[in-house]
Amino acid sequence: MAELMPVLKEHKLFYIDSRTSPATVAYDTAQQFGVRAAFRNVPFLDDVENVAAVRKLIEIAIAGAARKKDAFAIGHPYPSTLEALKETSPQAKTHGVKLVFASELVR
Repeated sequence: MAELMPVLKEHKLFYIDSRTSPATVAYDTAQQFGVRAAFRNVPFLDDVENVAAVRKLIEIAIAGAARKKDAFAIGHPYPSTLEALKETSPQAKTHGVKLVFASELVR
């Protein structure tokens, strides 16, 4: 991470830590190097490629975003994830949650 962060800073990029390991140092290292960074703060969306399972996790992410004012959810462009996002979009709006690019929230 100490080798990566100066390169990200030089190119004015940011880093989002998926927090898939409790031993992660990425976010803290980014902060030390002055790299804009964030971390996933709701469940990972699509460990299982199943529309119903992903939809449930997106609903949890929506509730987290509504409660926390913002949330970083991470998923893949799997067909099941895209379908679940399409299905839950109206629910997000109902809860006052707007999907945005990560670059809009990274600090």
